[in-house]
Amino acid sequence: GMEFASEMLIKALKKGLAIREIPITLHPDLRDRKPHLKSFRDGWRHLRFILLMSPLRLFFLPGLASILLGVIFSLVMLGAAGKSFAWKEGGDISSLFGITTFACVQGLIILGEVLVVFSFVSKMLLVQKKIDMPSPMVEKLRSRRAQNRILLGCGAGLALNLGLMGLIVKKLYDSYTLSRFTPLYTKLGIFNFTLFVSLMILFFTVFFVAGFEEE
Repeated sequence: GMEFASEMLIKALKKGLAIREIPITLHPDLRDRKPHLKSFRDGWRHLRFILLMSPLRLFFLPGLASILLGVIFSLVMLGAAGKSFAWKEGGDISSLFGITTFACVQGLIILGEVLVVFSFVSKMLLVQKKIDMPSPMVEKLRSRRAQNRILLGCGAGLALNLGLMGLIVKKLYDSYTLSRFTPLYTKLGIFNFTLFVSLMILFFTVFFVAGFEEE
């Protein structure tokens, strides 16, 4: 259909082929029936195809931006834990940096990682179906040696993560026992759990990728 022209241009650009314009004569359509194309339906299908041909712009860049925003906001809120902030009119805006907001911000980090994973998986599928050209980074990640290193790194990270979580839980228990509750340890616990979820996503993604590579 109408995506074929875009597919030819995209593949030609990815392969570095020369593109030339050839003048043609356009003849009017003498058929009396209405065109089959639907503006929204076919236009959206065409746009979706173009976006899927570029996993970097569709998934990776938004995912990277989401991770960076989540990490920056998390660090700012960790630094603001237990502090009071007053607005010009005298109102206290400390609740904006509270635990609920901090927990919501962690969603940016997880969303970003999922989008980055989608970008690599989409690239691998496009290369496997010979729709896209392979890239050195993706080809390296497809090797078993690289995948085993990622699994080992995830295992070490999970062990360290669980150890830190135990220390944080102990600090929280001591603070509740002494009636000296501080939101810092709660936020650290939430942030540490976000890292745990991120490592688990990466861990199982490696097995997922290895699974369809074996087909």
